[in-house]
Amino acid sequence: MKTQLLTAALFGLLVATASPAAFADHHKEHGKDMKADHHMKADKDGDGALSYDEFINMKKERFDEMDANKDGKISKEEMREAHKKYRKKFKKTGQKLCDKDKKGADTDK
Repeated sequence: MKTQLLTAALFGLLVATASPAAFADHHKEHGKDMKADHHMKADKDGDGALSYDEFINMKKERFDEMDANKDGKISKEEMREAHKKYRKKFKKTGQKLCDKDKKGADTDK
């Protein structure tokens, strides 16, 4: 039963993290593959590829971030709050990239 729940939760996380894909695809035209860059942060051994364990660990970390009350479950409210947080983060990151492309310089400096 626990295996089925974990599998369902991980599948749900895969679906939940698919929404930033459209945002990342938008920036490919600017030479930035944000989705790949984000996922490659999980490449702990630095071999340029994600192993099954690295991928699963990345999703477990995402689950832990979303599980605000640390009860081992993600409620609808926790999911909504996590999505708000990530949408805000991706919007801010996207704006910085667009500004950098327009000006040809880093706007953070």
